[in-house]
Amino acid sequence: MALLCVTPETDSAQVLLRTEDDRQITEILEPLGVRFENWMVGRVPMEASDQVLIEAYRPEIDAFNSDGRNRKAETITVRLDETNQEWVKDVLASRRKYFNEHTHSEDEIWFFADGGACFYIRAEGRVHILVTTEGDLLSLPAGMRHWFDMGLRPCFRAVRLYLTSEGFDGEFTGDKIADRFPYIEDVLAGGVHAA
Repeated sequence: MALLCVTPETDSAQVLLRTEDDRQITEILEPLGVRFENWMVGRVPMEASDQVLIEAYRPEIDAFNSDGRNRKAETITVRLDETNQEWVKDVLASRRKYFNEHTHSEDEIWFFADGGACFYIRAEGRVHILVTTEGDLLSLPAGMRHWFDMGLRPCFRAVRLYLTSEGFDGEFTGDKIADRFPYIEDVLAGGVHAA
């Protein structure tokens, strides 16, 4: 079940809204141009190949492409292997990198077939903190200011839709707003204090 917390962008401790109601989450994000919905999971075993996973969600992927943009689909699997210290360092470096406000030159579209992550969406003077879970789809419009946290022990398998690999590269704004917001662990624990 997804979780949305909305705070003023100037005060992460002032929670204006906290909800786990998917319908309410959709209604709040839609006016911002953000698409949030749930796709049925369990169509294929999680150990299925990348291509089998993508084909299992072909109807939904094709629906996205009905706008004529012909997005590509790829899977991203992140499972922290604490026995591989190089991998641990890479994962933690990635977490630090993307926990900084950035934008993308094209829509950023994620479907979480397993696990989830946290997206911090900055719009209209507020930060919408969305913890996604298994079955959640999130589409952020191009240029939307946001940052991302996969947690200290990331564990997810996702399908990402994109037009070009360059469009997925984040363009960092240099704004240090993320420094004033909690990490996913604190959000899930009900904490509203800055990280």
